[in-house]
Amino acid sequence: MATSRVYVHYHHADACSKARWNARETFKFMYDRPWKHVIDFYSNVVEGKLSVLNLFEPKKSLLVNDDGKTERKPIETELETCTRKDGRMGRWERVNFKIVLSYNGSSFDGWQKQPDLHTVQSVVEKSLGGFVDDRKAQLLKKKCKPLEGRVLVAGRTDKGVSALHQVCSFYTWRKDIEPVEIEDAINKDASGKLRVVSISKVSRAFHPNFSAKWRRYLYIFPLDNAEPLCENGKNHENLIFDENLEKQTEGLLSEENTGVILSEDDELEIEETGKVYGLEVVEKPNDFSVSKVDQLLQQLQGKVLSYKMFARDTKAARNEGPPTECLMYHARAAEIRLACSESVEGRRVMCVELVANRFLRKMVRVLVATSIREAAAGAEDDALLKLLEASSRRATAPPAPSEALCKHFSLDPEPFLGGAAENDVKKLYSDVLKASGKEMSAQNDEVSKWLDFSEGFPANSKDCIAALEKLNVELASKSVLLGKGLTPSAADVAVFSALHSSVLDLSDSEKTKVPHVIRWMDYIQNKEQLSTLFGPIPVKLPVFDFEVPKNVIKMEANPNPKKAAESVKPVDKSEAQPSAKKTEPEEPKKKVTVEKDAKKEKKKPAETEPAKKEAEISVSLLNIQVGLIRKAWKHPSADSLLVEEIDVGEGKVRQVVSGLAKFCSPDDLANRPVVLITNVKPGKLRDVMSEGLVLCASNEDHSVVEPLLPPAGAKPGERVSFSGIEGKPEDVLNPKKKQLEKITPHLYTDENGVATYKGTPFMTSAGPCTSTIPKATIK
Repeated sequence: MATSRVYVHYHHADACSKARWNARETFKFMYDRPWKHVIDFYSNVVEGKLSVLNLFEPKKSLLVNDDGKTERKPIETELETCTRKDGRMGRWERVNFKIVLSYNGSSFDGWQKQPDLHTVQSVVEKSLGGFVDDRKAQLLKKKCKPLEGRVLVAGRTDKGVSALHQVCSFYTWRKDIEPVEIEDAINKDASGKLRVVSISKVSRAFHPNFSAKWRRYLYIFPLDNAEPLCENGKNHENLIFDENLEKQTEGLLSEENTGVILSEDDELEIEETGKVYGLEVVEKPNDFSVSKVDQLLQQLQGKVLSYKMFARDTKAARNEGPPTECLMYHARAAEIRLACSESVEGRRVMCVELVANRFLRKMVRVLVATSIREAAAGAEDDALLKLLEASSRRATAPPAPSEALCKHFSLDPEPFLGGAAENDVKKLYSDVLKASGKEMSAQNDEVSKWLDFSEGFPANSKDCIAALEKLNVELASKSVLLGKGLTPSAADVAVFSALHSSVLDLSDSEKTKVPHVIRWMDYIQNKEQLSTLFGPIPVKLPVFDFEVPKNVIKMEANPNPKKAAESVKPVDKSEAQPSAKKTEPEEPKKKVTVEKDAKKEKKKPAETEPAKKEAEISVSLLNIQVGLIRKAWKHPSADSLLVEEIDVGEGKVRQVVSGLAKFCSPDDLANRPVVLITNVKPGKLRDVMSEGLVLCASNEDHSVVEPLLPPAGAKPGERVSFSGIEGKPEDVLNPKKKQLEKITPHLYTDENGVATYKGTPFMTSAGPCTSTIPKATIK
């Protein structure tokens, strides 16, 4: 075996058996491949002619069945939806559709709608224009905007990236629409490049981004060499990359993708650096081992790591924005045969499969390219782990071509495991345990028992409640599953990961039936810090009101018991006078102690001033509650105001005046759920008493305004909570302190329309509060 040497590559000097490619060499190796049959394969999958479910089965081509159809699991099992009833009836019973799409990324400029670009979102929303309700159609016409619907998606894709079972949602107030009508409209406008896999009516509480717990990526890399050039000097296998190769090279090797400005003298700098440090520069490799890529990727499984070095063109990559930690559930690479019309045996390709709770932008493409580069250089198995801690993104490779990347969403782990053995489910739990610092003992019967409970935990709501009630009895006398102490074990973490999504969907009334389970879940998520991996489970803690004991004057104890006994004896007047004289010298001492105490008390307010200022600007000061408008009418003396009677669970309705007359009619607001602040100081607006403030989202020019919408299942009177922010609301806000004015600038909706305070969602027991207006201000 050749001895390991150290070769310099952009300050990346880990030991390897061969020299590493630089960025330009990596780019050339990536793009000089026969990519056409990979793109054709995705086209056939989108059209339903081929399937990816058996992609990892060894030595099998992915061919079409005799009947021309592919066998796959029903989409309903791959993405479960919330089955809770809205409680909405009549005119304002909104109809929500879940649309599952597959599309070929090479035919679109990404998902996100952009001016003058052919994107998936623009095609879908244009097709949905014929299904919007009359009120929205009139509003769009008034603003001279095209008649289009609006869709929410579980995750956007970049230009060239394909998607299988991409989940999105669309709602309308019309009741006369059937799912097949929407399916036909989208398929007709997409012209074969985009296909509706399934469409169904779902609960109003369904949100594609929050429902997709698993995120899966597939990357297919051709292993065969590109065919010789044809007569005109272009390679038909690689035609899509030959049309504008020079421009693509400049773009993919830009500072945005590589983290540095590359020059033509890169190789010269490497050679000179090697001479300075006495390093040998040898011939670089021209191939790589798929099994080595698999070994490199497997080191990432079950670990919560920061993938900042693998991110490109994001705030996270520039030390800004959200955290960069991701939990990689599953990572592997395998050599397979890809079906194609030119070859009976199929083409040799490497398929990389990554499953995680989240991904950063271009993270998968950079990870694939870097893994191939490190495998070709014969790097150590922990090379990717070392690169995660690099000081510059120039240590990782430029992104691999986007056309070979495919995105997939699911809640069911079976499609990710590709029909693997049942032990893979236990291995997944084992990976989660490792991520939390726990180890699973296979010999421990108790741990195995709880792992079996985790695997067999029911998915439907009825059986789920029954299983939770049994667990509630088990936890009635325990703080943790194993042992009698307070230290969580591997079983606690495994069962928590299995129960998380089910417990998160429980209503308040259902949670009261299993108090010990809720108490245990809250303890484990905080003790093991699992809320950062799975998302926090909101728990309403009981509030205890108790009286603060009054200050008791401290009496100095007499150390001499005999004198203490004598002091109890009665004294005559002659003895009383000298005793008073003896106590006179003690008075100056008392004055000194009083002065010291006074100084300490003066210092205390100064120390507590920052804490008070912090409390003043906390959203916990607001009593934000879910309400239901029972009745609405126009203000008698103001055309821009409406008066509403709102039920907030107090046994009586509150009268609230809102400036919504220009945006909503009284009929629009009747029986509509809203979110409102109930501890504002009551006052008259144009001679009409108002006892609250309805929170509304508005766009930048304030031309579209609508009240925030609580999720279905949230009951009137429920208080909106914010994860990590605790505190008791003020009884009545003080207008002189301008508390509301300091808090409202931090209220806004994110890109998915979720209402947030400084990025923390407005949460209820049934889910987050939302709006149809993304990136809007809330007042």
